[in-house]
Amino acid sequence: MDPLLFIDSINSKKHLMLVYNDAFLGRAIEFHFIKKGLEKKEHCIYVTHGDSKDVKLEMKKHGIDFEQFKNNRLLRVYQMPNLLEGQIGILDGIDKAIKEMLGDIKGPCRITGRLVPDVSLEEALAIQEYAERITHNGIFEKLNCSILCSYDFSQIQANNKWIQWLAKLQASHHASILNIDTKGTVTISVNELD
Repeated sequence: MDPLLFIDSINSKKHLMLVYNDAFLGRAIEFHFIKKGLEKKEHCIYVTHGDSKDVKLEMKKHGIDFEQFKNNRLLRVYQMPNLLEGQIGILDGIDKAIKEMLGDIKGPCRITGRLVPDVSLEEALAIQEYAERITHNGIFEKLNCSILCSYDFSQIQANNKWIQWLAKLQASHHASILNIDTKGTVTISVNELD
């Protein structure tokens, strides 16, 4: 299934995972997810660990007028603090980040990004997997959001146990968009959770 058509089919809140081998394709899917939310007048948040100016420029290249939607209070770029360097615990850091990210948003929203900047180290990937699990099994139901968590496959693959990590990450999402074939083949797998 085409990943953009899959994104188009989302009608209710979902916790999704995107694993990409091609950074351009990954951004295209993230921005399509945001664009579809904006078309539905949903509040959209793009989480970044990098420079927010770069994200805004990329949005423009993908047909998203950041300033227009920012002025309508429908779009924001959130600069995620590094939870691994914080003085507070991981759970408190996640809670604080979600509160800051959502601010006063009450209506439906879409969030794309992830909590930990680089998951190539086993400790960072373990923290991200833990965060995904507690988000999916506890926090997600309280949110009125669809979330697209993005992963660069080269970071996951840097860990020798990447197959197990990928399975753990998938278990904490409603569906996955995987682009891990070296030929660039995109596959979508949908895993239904109880």
